[in-house]
Amino acid sequence: MIDDSNRNHEELIMTEPNAVRLTPKSALLVLIAIITLVTGYMLLGTALGVSDYLAMGFMFALYWGGIKGMEPSEFAPAVLGSLSGIGLAYAVHVVPNAMGTLGLVAVLTTIIAIVYASLLHILPMIINNALMLYLTIGTASFFNQHEGFLKSVVAVILIAAYTGVLNIVIRKLKSRMRAL
Repeated sequence: MIDDSNRNHEELIMTEPNAVRLTPKSALLVLIAIITLVTGYMLLGTALGVSDYLAMGFMFALYWGGIKGMEPSEFAPAVLGSLSGIGLAYAVHVVPNAMGTLGLVAVLTTIIAIVYASLLHILPMIINNALMLYLTIGTASFFNQHEGFLKSVVAVILIAAYTGVLNIVIRKLKSRMRAL
């Protein structure tokens, strides 16, 4: 058991090492913005017919926004890794069905090679934690449909465009606010 008696209460509450401490008022404003943005994403996803796969997009938003801090330099690797993970997950379902044991061996060999490349940081623009995250989720049985693959791709591209534009707008507004 860890002895936390020497740590103050605030340290124990803050679970993320670089977490920004918000005031209750600013947290409420952020919450309202999040509700508005999530509602907009859900409406767009429903209009595009991918509402059942919006979780795949939300996962991108969590990865790039929450884990990578919406850093512009992390956007392309997050998108490419996510889409590559969906593609590889789709191959896990389709290739063995089409090619039998040989297909299964081919897919597993590909996954082993990708894990090895990840360990060596080879092609990090594509082979990264986003790929591994989507590969893991995409191997679930609901994904065993051509439609699920395409709708997941649309959901990820939609949220990537949505959050990418949002990030640009926020950065420009912050820059203008600092100039005032």
